[in-house]
Amino acid sequence: MAIIKPNNNTISAITALPAGVGGKVLQVLNVVNSTQSSTTSTSYTDLGMSLAITPSATSSKILIQINLNGSFLNTGSSEALYTRLQVTPSGGSASTIAVYNGYGLSGQANQGVGTISGSTLHSANSTSAQTYKIQFRSLNGNAVVLGTNNSSNALLSDNSTNSMMTLMEIAGWL
Repeated sequence: MAIIKPNNNTISAITALPAGVGGKVLQVLNVVNSTQSSTTSTSYTDLGMSLAITPSATSSKILIQINLNGSFLNTGSSEALYTRLQVTPSGGSASTIAVYNGYGLSGQANQGVGTISGSTLHSANSTSAQTYKIQFRSLNGNAVVLGTNNSSNALLSDNSTNSMMTLMEIAGWL
């Protein structure tokens, strides 16, 4: 039987994968928001849903997937629910990496209920912890709510489910 030598090397001499190999999922983290948060602020407010991940290599990418269930009450003026994703590197300051524009109604008193979903691929370029968080705000100062269905909250009278955020470290590629 012949001995196969990749690139004229013995198996013991191979210490790394060839360039361009990547895309494997290295770790997965998930957080579920099982409480309701509301605001009438037109400035972004923390949802209270954050998650930290420490990439294993500087070439790794972090895939962030969000699924937020919420509602707003339109009192006659236009209203919308807006959310954004921020990242704070260990020892650094927060920066916005994605904005997920919500849904809105205009003109008449009404209630809006729906889901905001999105995915973002972030290049941390670091092996230090990266903390991702969701913030939300109202367009015109009416109540907006993110969270689970609660019979005491008329804004979420449908069968809303928990909001969640998932982080996946993806092995880097060229």
